[in-house]
Amino acid sequence: MERAPGSSAGPGFDRSYRGKPAEGLYPPTQETSPEAKEAAVREHDALCRRLIAYLERYGIFAGELVDPPVDIAWQSPAGVQMIAEVKSCSAGNDISQLRLGLGQVLEYRHRVSALRGPASAVLLVSRVVDPAWFALCRSVGVQLITGDDEAPWSELVMPSLNET
Repeated sequence: MERAPGSSAGPGFDRSYRGKPAEGLYPPTQETSPEAKEAAVREHDALCRRLIAYLERYGIFAGELVDPPVDIAWQSPAGVQMIAEVKSCSAGNDISQLRLGLGQVLEYRHRVSALRGPASAVLLVSRVVDPAWFALCRSVGVQLITGDDEAPWSELVMPSLNET
């Protein structure tokens, strides 16, 4: 799949990934130190860029959706609309980040499906401490993948596994 030079949009996304959240689109987060917040933003950005680079190795171009504000969106080789919510996890916030991310991706999948047709949801987090989260996400049709294990990422580019 080729992308037009200078194009900022493509199949399955509205604009190229910019590496920063759109102002005013997200609720305020809980108070943290400026250093911890900056580290979380850097990790979130790194995870987004890794996912985009991974998909591009298979000729799949990804970007952001604006409405709803999905972190990363693309179309699978079979034409399935894919959306991913990305969460950085650090010691002590794993459960709250997984809860927040799962809720967001479920909402976004519902909204994207209403606007664009059926969508498949992915939750990408830094790591998962409690393996029960994989079954929990699977039970609501969300694919949970982690930044510390890229092996399952291959399912993102295999159309037969994306069409659920």
